[in-house]
Amino acid sequence: MLEILRLRFVDRDKAFAQTLTSIKNEMNARNMFHSGATVKRGHDALVKELVESRRTILATISEEINISRPNKVDKTLTDNAVNWLTNRKLFLESFYLEQMDVIVASLQNAKALEPHMNLSAEIELNEQELRRELAQEMQRYFQSRGTTLYDRIKNQFLDRPLVVIAVISIATVTTILSFLALVRAI
Repeated sequence: MLEILRLRFVDRDKAFAQTLTSIKNEMNARNMFHSGATVKRGHDALVKELVESRRTILATISEEINISRPNKVDKTLTDNAVNWLTNRKLFLESFYLEQMDVIVASLQNAKALEPHMNLSAEIELNEQELRRELAQEMQRYFQSRGTTLYDRIKNQFLDRPLVVIAVISIATVTTILSFLALVRAI
């Protein structure tokens, strides 16, 4: 799962770099390159990328759960997901500051733009959203496994085709042997 997540983030990083380049080019064309407006638009893109990163983490975990169909979902999964989001936030902030360094260095009122230089205001909300969304996804997964004990056992049984084949084979052999024993007894 971590490898898939890493590869998805590589794609997201390329898209984010292109977005920042596009913003800088557009603002340069308007002769507003060295302005706070460029930083603010870049920050909006940064916030949007954090939200998309949260969605990517959620989608990757959801796919993993639905493909592997575990009997138990690890309790640390949510904490791991939040750690992944926090690490992603740190990477995005660092990358964003590298891209905006030229602009910020030339600004005279750079102090006023400090709220637009990081994701500290947005990370808590996104962490809570990720926790909530993961809880909903896990609940959906557990409901898909069945609402009654019978449904859960049946689904677990059917998720293991080799076990199903073995049980059917044993039942068939037992039935044939019982029939032969009954025929001999007559």
